[in-house]
Amino acid sequence: MRTRRPYHILDDGHLMPGNGSASVGFARWKTDEPATAGRRDRLDSIGRIVTIAPNPFNALTEIRFASEAAAHAEIRIYDIKGRRVTSLELGRITAGVGSVQWDGTDAAGQEVASGLYLFELRTNSGRRDVKRAVLVK
Repeated sequence: MRTRRPYHILDDGHLMPGNGSASVGFARWKTDEPATAGRRDRLDSIGRIVTIAPNPFNALTEIRFASEAAAHAEIRIYDIKGRRVTSLELGRITAGVGSVQWDGTDAAGQEVASGLYLFELRTNSGRRDVKRAVLVK
């Protein structure tokens, strides 16, 4: 059985081992289909990251996520040391499935190093969903 290492994302943006789950996700939002009820756990008017593909990725990856209700959202990307690499403001998203792309650059537009990155989807309801992806150059 494969175990997952838990992480806790602090309000200051740092990632610490602790409570939470390590799971991962850039910046063009589009709604292209209605949300599906594929999971039994209902979301309290927030979103969840559905997939990050390709993973591992080389220059560009697409993050697909779903929301059961409209919300303000952003995706924060962290390196494995818990430092925030960049934040992708999505603004107001509508109910349904959306996607966003990340090109492997930080907030200053510089290419980031190969490695594991954590993608956190945050909404104004306070709910978070985190997944991981690997950048390989």
